Amino acid sequence: MIDLDNKIGLKILKISLLVLGNIVLLLLIFLIFDFLIFFAEDSKYDKRTFGGYISAYKKNCFHSHFTLKNFDSWIIYKTKHPYKSSSPKKEILLFGCSFANGYKINDNETFGAQLAENFNATVYNFAFNGGGLFTSLYVSQNEDFQKFFRGKTPDYIIYVYHPGHKDKVFTQFACDRENEYYPSYRIKNKRLVLSDNNPILNKSIIYRKFRYLARRIDSRELAYWEFTQFWDNMEKMFPNTPKFILLYSKVEKSDDKMLMTFPQKDKVKIIDVKDIDSDVNLFQEKYMEDDHWHPNAKAWHIVTPNFCKKVEECK
Repeated sequence: MIDLDNKIGLKILKISLLVLGNIVLLLLIFLIFDFLIFFAEDSKYDKRTFGGYISAYKKNCFHSHFTLKNFDSWIIYKTKHPYKSSSPKKEILLFGCSFANGYKINDNETFGAQLAENFNATVYNFAFNGGGLFTSLYVSQNEDFQKFFRGKTPDYIIYVYHPGHKDKVFTQFACDRENEYYPSYRIKNKRLVLSDNNPILNKSIIYRKFRYLARRIDSRELAYWEFTQFWDNMEKMFPNTPKFILLYSKVEKSDDKMLMTFPQKDKVKIIDVKDIDSDVNLFQEKYMEDDHWHPNAKAWHIVTPNFCKKVEECK
């Protein structure tokens, strides 16, 4: 009887170890695939050693405990650390993605910094790398943002736009960058509401990738809602402030349905970067970063003063 009990016990132990071993193996395979997807995406933007990618992946998936409170803190930081000329006389609010915020550009050569110098202004930069419509909308709804600018009338509101914003309604990869947790929206009962982001599942790159692909299905509609709501918020908060979109794209304005149909289009002046300087093709490699996408410092040195002239002409 004792031998039988021992045999049953050993059999249960073997089965338990086998199940545990398979679970560990599956988790290991999952982590390897998760890392490979992270590596494939992150290597498009950052060149690191293999050990550097491992460290970035660990920070991204295991050491990050970011919530929207972290993003809120960045909004507060940006209100306290604007770009400033030596004797600013104007205030400007800047929105957009890494085009506006600056990608691989010295801080004093970004669009925001050059706006401050050319306009002799204080520029509050609410553009975020990896952001766009959804981050701009969230900033406009943020309590600290509204409290800071309540009763103020900025001289200009500027949004740097490219057509890719319509497909990028949230950031799929946090990676090893300054903002590791972004807000995202969904349409519910004909209203925009913040999506719930599972803090455990969101650590997985695979989960984020599938979530991103699933959301691409309705991205154009969602982008239109975000764009419309953002400009509606700007108009309500700053009804007397001139508003501008800098279209930074090879695409013609007339070919962008969202730009041609959003409800506030008569109150927002669109300036096409292709009209900034007819003698310069800003989409040549010498005016782009090595990713062949983002404008470099040379581009902004040409664009900014000419853009400022266009803005002044619209007054």
